Amino acid sequence: MNLEKLKKMLADGVITSEEYKELLEKFGLEDNEQEADPLDGLDDKTKAYVQKLLQSEKDREANRVGNAKKAEYDALKAEYDKLKNDKLSEDEKRKLEDEEKRRALEKKEREFALMQCKYVATQELKSKGLDNSDDIVQLVLGSDEEETKKRVGAFSLLIEKLVKEKVEERFKESGRDIHKGSGSGEDYNPWKKESFNMTKQFEIEAADPERAKVLRAAANA
Repeated sequence: MNLEKLKKMLADGVITSEEYKELLEKFGLEDNEQEADPLDGLDDKTKAYVQKLLQSEKDREANRVGNAKKAEYDALKAEYDKLKNDKLSEDEKRKLEDEEKRRALEKKEREFALMQCKYVATQELKSKGLDNSDDIVQLVLGSDEEETKKRVGAFSLLIEKLVKEKVEERFKESGRDIHKGSGSGEDYNPWKKESFNMTKQFEIEAADPERAKVLRAAANA
């Protein structure tokens, strides 16, 4: 197979241009004749005009492809941003819900702790024979049960001290010895049925607890 036969086959339509090129390569042949320029025969001005039109069309096609790619990119980016923002919003919602739950739990814990402290204060005041009304309970409330017990203890000591001082003051004003009792001499017992007197009981309890104990025992004998 030589170059002339291949050219004739191409001219007769036996083979296509692509097949012609493949056969040239297969048989190691070269066709040095340049392909005819479709613009040959045109004057320079017309050729330049046509070339400009062709280049302009190529540029428009490139722009169309570029614009299409850019539009596709913008659409994908917008979708990504939306998904990202939606995700952040969901995270924020979860954080808000968690924060609300945490605050609600802390509130319940504070309420329970306060209730426990009030109960402890009421019981401690009662065990010491003190007034356990709401006003007094509020006065001795601590931050926890242990502190509440300490405050009740301190309050009890303060009351005992104030009462003792007041009783001693009253006895001194009347010129009596607080340790000798009152009423009908040393044998006077305000716990006995015939001489029952709560005020005197309170005074003796505050001034001399040991004597009060003896008098109570004597009254119950």
